[in-house]
Amino acid sequence: MRCVICLLLFAEALAAQTFPVVLKKRLWPDGGGQIEITEQAIVYRAEKEPESRTWNYPDIQFFDRISSREFTILTYEDQRWKLGRDRQFHFTITEGELTDALFQTIRSRLDKPAANRVIPRLEAVEYEVAVKHLHTFGGCEGTLRFTEDAIAYVTADKEDKKTRANGASRGMCAPSGLPTGTGSRSTFMRTIAASSAAHGSSGSR
Repeated sequence: MRCVICLLLFAEALAAQTFPVVLKKRLWPDGGGQIEITEQAIVYRAEKEPESRTWNYPDIQFFDRISSREFTILTYEDQRWKLGRDRQFHFTITEGELTDALFQTIRSRLDKPAANRVIPRLEAVEYEVAVKHLHTFGGCEGTLRFTEDAIAYVTADKEDKKTRANGASRGMCAPSGLPTGTGSRSTFMRTIAASSAAHGSSGSR
């Protein structure tokens, strides 16, 4: 009986899932359509056909689960009016939700880190350090918690708390919505290094 239940859960995880969504736009009216999550890709079928997209998992630069009903996909698509800056798509699910299981399925298919702002209960925290995440203007304070499987940034700032996968092939990931190598992420990592150094110095006294 247990084997049957496991097989059903596995089949459900692999089955394509579709949600009605709203594509959020900053300067233009929001768009509508459907998101379909399959084994090979994430597909956006827009009400306006020119806005439809298919992203195979290697084409996704970064996936950010903001909540169970909101997420962003950072792509490699250029935005001409932003001088070639990579385009990000911000979706809100209007029916259904992006469950923990579905998010883990998406993350397992990506060859890059993914962020999860729905902070799970962390088991066996191996190390934690107080840090400050510097924003473009100001910043927020919180704690980085390291486990064998993830790095979590825990903060009172609801827009900034995140969890990242921590795999040997992916390296350590700072909780920033920007790709590796950008100024914001570099600043964050320097802050971690400085905080860790201070932590070590105080501990040796």
